Order: sequence, then structure tokens, then C-alpha cells
Amino acid sequence: MKKLLSIALCLIAVGGFAQKGKTKMAADFYGVDYSCVSVIGANEQPAEFIKAFEAINRLFLSEPKKYDVAGFTGIDILSTSVEQANEALGGLAAEQFTPRSAATDWQTQLPQIVARYDNGSGNKGLVLVATTLDKGNGLGYYTAVLFDPATHEIITQMDMVGKPGGFGLRNYWAGSVYNALKKQGKYLTK
Repeated sequence: MKKLLSIALCLIAVGGFAQKGKTKMAADFYGVDYSCVSVIGANEQPAEFIKAFEAINRLFLSEPKKYDVAGFTGIDILSTSVEQANEALGGLAAEQFTPRSAATDWQTQLPQIVARYDNGSGNKGLVLVATTLDKGNGLGYYTAVLFDPATHEIITQMDMVGKPGGFGLRNYWAGSVYNALKKQGKYLTK
């Protein structure tokens, strides 16, 4: 009996030390950055997309239980602010909404994208960068970027793909954001 009790205490102690060694990451969430998105196979006008993109970002504020970034990623979200992502929509060009043979090299623009986000909190930042919305194949491509706003250093990034769904332009592409986060967000911190 004493042996069993001592083994149980050892396991509890080892488990306690293992838990202390793993710290949970925390960050401010900035929404979805659509500044480099390439839209393929859609008939809607750029102004309609810009309106939909703003509305998708507002979903993180109005429906935080459904769009639970913390729950999907395992990162404690300290604050959610989508204003900077929505301000970047003003720079979208009409050619981003027309079919092209060459994909946008958004990777070269990633340092400028990250540099746009800093709320002065001193916390790490998390932003989803929309890279391609492909209506023909029914997929939305995103890259989740965890970064240090003070130095603009990218801590980690991960590509995600989500299947869109829903009625209307906003809901259709919001579905791809939701599905990408829900199905692949947990791998961001692994």
C-alpha cells in the first residue's frame, strides 16, 4: 500500500513539474488582413468585397463565442482589435479581384503587413493574412502570423485552408475563416 501511495505521489509531482514547464502563449488579435488577397473566380465587384471583408472582421467582435480564436489556437487572446486590418482595405487594388496567371508574392510583403499592427500594449500580436480566395475550388487560403509588434519579428507562421459556406458574400467567406481556424488553428502552437 505504501509503495502504491509513493508511486502515485511521484507521478503527481512529475506531472506538476511538467505542467509548470509549459507556458501558454498570449497575444493581441488583429483580425484578418486582406491587403494582399487574390480573389479568383468571383463575379462580385471590389467594393462589395471590401464591405464583406470589413464585416468579416467585425464578426470577431460581435460573435466572439463562435469565432473563438483563443479556443481554436490555444493562444490566450488578450484583446481583439480589427480597426487596423480594416484600414488596410483602402489600399486594395482592382487587379486583386481579377484572374491572373501569376500569384501575388505576398510573402515579400509580410514584413510590411506585420509592421502595420501595434496597439502599444507590449503584447505579442496575431493576425490572419488572407492570401487567396478561390471561389472556383471553394477554398480560402490564410496564413496565421504570430509576431512581436515592437520588433516586427515573426515568431511563427502557419498556412491554413478553409472551405467557405453560407448565404451572401460575407457569410460565404467568413465560413472559410471559421473552418480554417477551427480545423487547423490548434497546430499554430504545437
